[in-house]
Amino acid sequence: MTENVSVVQFPHPGGERLPKPLAGGVTMPWNTDPQHGRKFLLSPAIWTNHAGETHQGQVTFWGEWEPQSEVLEMLPLGPGLPRALQRPWFAVEDTGWRQNTDPLVFGDRFSYTNCRQSRNKKLRDLPTGTVILFGSKVDHGFALDTVLVVEAAAPWRPADGPPPDAVQGADELVADPISLDPNADGLTLTWYSGATRSRPIEGMYSFVPARPYQPGQPAFARPRIVLEGLITPHLAMAAKVTSVSPFQGRDAWERVVEQVFDAGLVLATDLPTPENLQPAEVVAATRRASRC
Repeated sequence: MTENVSVVQFPHPGGERLPKPLAGGVTMPWNTDPQHGRKFLLSPAIWTNHAGETHQGQVTFWGEWEPQSEVLEMLPLGPGLPRALQRPWFAVEDTGWRQNTDPLVFGDRFSYTNCRQSRNKKLRDLPTGTVILFGSKVDHGFALDTVLVVEAAAPWRPADGPPPDAVQGADELVADPISLDPNADGLTLTWYSGATRSRPIEGMYSFVPARPYQPGQPAFARPRIVLEGLITPHLAMAAKVTSVSPFQGRDAWERVVEQVFDAGLVLATDLPTPENLQPAEVVAATRRASRC
């Protein structure tokens, strides 16, 4: 890889999405509000620690998940900490427009598909090897929740559905919700697929900062990331795209990894697509939750 790549600081809304009333066992519906948010989620994954050891099991992590979720347990209050641990699942219901999930970290690879692309041409033309850092302005710093290393890109139109090789659930979780937005009519976007642990780019791969799950273990705040010249701490909305050499891109990824490990976290990958429930299963799941 000889051409320049990009490092992208991609701020997105950082508020935790919670049901009302907030209680253990409550099912949160698919988001139909104009604002996105983060959830503190539980999922199976493969994870790598600071020693380079790879393990498999349940992890907790911060991520975007706009479909349904169930509150598994309430969490203690603390600065930057989540209020609830949620289990993601989804069921397409006849609710009209709904938010899509972007970036999507589930499936055999991460996906970044549309957010801010209509307003920022640079985000539609990111080269292979680009490192996208999704996070939020928290207090006076940049709090990281997702790293996507661009492995491949394909043009796509919401009206036509996702590319043929898109991850499982891409229709329901990404394409269909966007196609219901009249502002997306006629848009051509770029569907980015992330490099994986088994198929890295120059040793880099996509991951979420996570912690192996143990019942009763404290939750964690999103790690603060500092990259001089590449991350602007107070940036709240607009994406910052910086062209760098492949060596500088790899160095930035390694410094992010080091800071994630310094926060006591691991790199989680290979998160399976959450369960897609059918209508009868949704009723049963809701009844189970109401008894909790």
